[in-house]
Amino acid sequence: MKKQVIIFDMDGLMFDTEVLVCEAQAKIAEKLGVPFSMDYYRGSVGLSEKDCMAKYTKDFGDPAIAEELIFGYRDTLYQMVAEKGVPHKPGLVPLLDHLTSLGKELVLASSNLHHDIALYLEAENLSHYFSHRVSGEDVTFSKPDPAIFEKACALTGYQKEDCLILEDSLNGVRAAHAAGIAVIMVPDLIAPNHEARDKTFAIVNNLSEVQELF
Repeated sequence: MKKQVIIFDMDGLMFDTEVLVCEAQAKIAEKLGVPFSMDYYRGSVGLSEKDCMAKYTKDFGDPAIAEELIFGYRDTLYQMVAEKGVPHKPGLVPLLDHLTSLGKELVLASSNLHHDIALYLEAENLSHYFSHRVSGEDVTFSKPDPAIFEKACALTGYQKEDCLILEDSLNGVRAAHAAGIAVIMVPDLIAPNHEARDKTFAIVNNLSEVQELF
């Protein structure tokens, strides 16, 4: 593949952070005396904070519980990262090494906070692979708005046709498509639908299969 710039999403693509977030929220839920499971958590994947707040408030009947689950889990999450690190998606480091050996420029574009991006990359010694990082804090609108990917592309000085995005979520695929940048989907918790298939260059099972395309 001749694309020169590879733009990586982070959560759910590079790292199995959804599992970490679920575990951290489950610890908070246990303290609050409310049930919380991975099956339940899957129902909130891809929701905005506003929509997640509405869902949790409806389900648990108390906005204070919803607020604590959504905004109070980060200290628990950070402690877990400090103790156990961040689990990689299979094939991550070999893919990063392979793309670097081919002279590709790698950029990270994540809806997450700058703090969390830096924490995860540094915890796993992966910061040096990426020439630029773009956070959801750097743009006004989140995915599926294309702004985050347009900014990532602009930082490299390359044209959109020179770039390729790697994403795990439908909203990420939508954002890439809206930006006019080719995207490969590596699904995480939610299986791809017809829309995802229509808007992607390819859908693969894991990062090792991405490597096979280069």
